[in-house]
This record gives sequence, structure tokens and C-alpha cells, in this order.
Amino acid sequence: MLDPERPGWLRDAPGCGVVSHATALRVYGIGDRPGLGVEFTLPAGPARPRSSHPGIVLHSGEVAADEWTTRSDLFVTTPARTLRDLTYSGRFDLAELGRVAHAFLRTHLANETELARGLEVTARTSPYSGETAGSLESILRAADEDSVDFPAHPQR
Repeated sequence: MLDPERPGWLRDAPGCGVVSHATALRVYGIGDRPGLGVEFTLPAGPARPRSSHPGIVLHSGEVAADEWTTRSDLFVTTPARTLRDLTYSGRFDLAELGRVAHAFLRTHLANETELARGLEVTARTSPYSGETAGSLESILRAADEDSVDFPAHPQR
């Protein structure tokens, strides 16, 4: 699908695509919200594959070398990039984003500096307006006090 001509062990990330968005949350064992399907981010360009399968969602975007990692033998966006993608997508409200951020912090998958740095780009392009758009502090505050125990079962 993402580079069908090459065996998986010969593929290079991020050029062949990386697991992203809500699917990345599932790889990390964070949350229990279903996504649109299995989501991948691939570099934009004329050679970019298209999916005709309803369960596969392909996003266009550059993924920098420090924005992906390997987890469970999959190329996946880092927690900071995942939070940024979810913020930009507009599919999660601020309280949900806050619960995701709290879960990443609680499970030590990311620290506040990493998450805040990942959100810096989002502040300029997010569907949310004003200070809330890219402020980790605002996103963390938006999480309901009672719901900070967002399901988190980190996969190693």
C-alpha cells in the first residue's frame, strides 16, 4: 500500500509513510476513541499513492526526521507530532486534546517541552483561534478535571 514494490524491511521512513493521527494514538496505547480508519502521513508529490480502500486514510505532509520514531516495528509519528496532527485536524475538541496530552505526560512517552515544541507550528495553522490554538498549557487546562485519567496503556 505505502510502497508495495519494496519489502517492509527495505522501506525508509518517512518517505514510505508513517502511522499518524488517531492510529498513532492506538499504537501508543493512548485513548479509546476510534479514528477515521488506519491513518498514514506521506510526503506530498505526484508519486504519492492514493487509497481506494475506505479503511485507509492518507494525509499529505512532510514529517521531519525528529517527528517520527519506530514503535511496535512500525514507523509512527512522535507523541509531539501526533498531538500537533490531532490539533490541526480539528476532529478532537480541546478537552480531548488535553486528555491526550496528559496521557502522553503520565506515561512518560513525552515531556512538556517536546509537546509544547510540537505545537508551535500548530499555533499558526490550527482551526482553533487565539492563545488556545498552540498553547500546551491551554490544552492541558481544557481537559476536564475528572477525565484526566484518559485510558493509557503504553505499548512497548
